Amino acid sequence: MSSPFGSNVFHCCLRYCADVDDVWSVTPAYILQLCKATDSELLSKARMLLELVFIREGCFTFNNSTFTTSDVSSLIEGISTT
Repeated sequence: MSSPFGSNVFHCCLRYCADVDDVWSVTPAYILQLCKATDSELLSKARMLLELVFIREGCFTFNNSTFTTSDVSSLIEGISTT
């Protein structure tokens, strides 16, 4: 893939064992419909998990934090299973 977006999508699909063809079925209209049908508590949990995944993967960082990668993984597991 020559574009930065395409390369990122391809990398994510490889990392998470997803089929690249499945990505193209996710449209902005689909995401909007999904968000409208989902309650606010579930969306808040999803946003929290997204931030924690970004931290675990090194995209975001905590400032002056004593959290380790293991701590962040434990938080992800705890939030996603409750």
